[in-house]
Amino acid sequence: MTFPGGTSISRLTVYTGACADGLEGGTPHLHTASTEAYVVIGGRGTLQTLDVNGLRETELGPGSTVWFTPGTIHRAVNRTDQGAGWRWSS
Repeated sequence: MTFPGGTSISRLTVYTGACADGLEGGTPHLHTASTEAYVVIGGRGTLQTLDVNGLRETELGPGSTVWFTPGTIHRAVNRTDQGAGWRWSS
């Protein structure tokens, strides 16, 4: 897998507060110039993505890895009582 430009790795904890739609997690957004990937190290959740192929929801748990390209609308949803511990790279 090749990332355009620089590559960074950070630890991300998915939000535990409810959004307007009642789901716990972040709000849908996109990045115009970076590929993004998640490696889940704890907790459970889903990654919702929307691109030219349509809406997709990917179940995530410890050991899961998923990545997506620039322009993909995405949102991490927490499915545990505590923040899911995810490693993030873009």
